[in-house]
Amino acid sequence: MSHRRAVLWIMVPMAGTGLLDAGHADAAAQLHPVVGGAVSYLGFLWYRGDSDARGFRGSRWLGVAVVAFTVATGVGMAIHVGLA
Repeated sequence: MSHRRAVLWIMVPMAGTGLLDAGHADAAAQLHPVVGGAVSYLGFLWYRGDSDARGFRGSRWLGVAVVAFTVATGVGMAIHVGLA
């Protein structure tokens, strides 16, 4: 997957929920954790694909940090929506 295509796949759901949020905030609030998780996962896939294409051998701890950040982002969004 090219860089441009990966960025588009990450930006499209974000733009869609932004537009939905502008018109229907209640429906968008329930959708944010799902889209946030999907965007985090797409970002992780892009990171893995890019590092493989460039021959970057990251450490095990870097991989753990990226996965932890991805999970924390999804959990944080779920908590935020639950408290709102």
